[in-house]
Amino acid sequence: MKLRVKDIVKIWNNGAASLVAGQEGLMRRIEVFDMMEQPNIKPWLREHLLLITTGYVIRNDKEALLNLIRDMNEVNASALAIKTRFFDNFPKEALQLADELKLPLFFLDNNAGFVELVFPVMTAIVESRSNIELDTRYQIGKENKSELDNRLFFDLINRKITQPEEAEYRTASLQWPSEPVRMIALSLETEQNSFLLEMKKEQQTKAISRILEKNHIRNAVICSKEMCFALMGISINDT
Repeated sequence: MKLRVKDIVKIWNNGAASLVAGQEGLMRRIEVFDMMEQPNIKPWLREHLLLITTGYVIRNDKEALLNLIRDMNEVNASALAIKTRFFDNFPKEALQLADELKLPLFFLDNNAGFVELVFPVMTAIVESRSNIELDTRYQIGKENKSELDNRLFFDLINRKITQPEEAEYRTASLQWPSEPVRMIALSLETEQNSFLLEMKKEQQTKAISRILEKNHIRNAVICSKEMCFALMGISINDT
């Protein structure tokens, strides 16, 4: 079964998003999705891509937004879904261009978290490829959450996020513990076998999350090559 933009319209018809332009492109296929929070995403655009973004890095930059729509159409991407909270006024030219190129453009609910927006889309993409059980789909969703956690953590560590608003928005979207935050770093023994190292990282991440969730502690667990970092609210006791 091929997934198309018209199917995403149905998935998001609960108020998560509304189609505001590019209605003639509803039959565009969707095979992958990605999230953009950087100015130049052109090298990563690809065919049949649903792109989801806060729009923060291109806020109030009309030309950057128009170029993004053009670039997406050029590679035959599927649709753009964007939040408007950071725009003073969303450019009418962007809506007109999306209509002209027949590239579907969604406005996302500004109060919706990315996890709740992305998970049903990811589920639909997986289902379009094969029949898969719900518990497996949920696991795939959890793995994607982990990937987003890692991306945000290292964006923060490497100072790629320069605006407090973006940091606050992305941490809230992924349901990270609110500030102030306590962090525990756990060292992993280096394995010669990269497969064994990946297994150890996965086991460590799951074990840490399980312990914290058992104690009703909101958390985010990130593992790098040799370390795991557990982020949690600082109000918890030492035990």
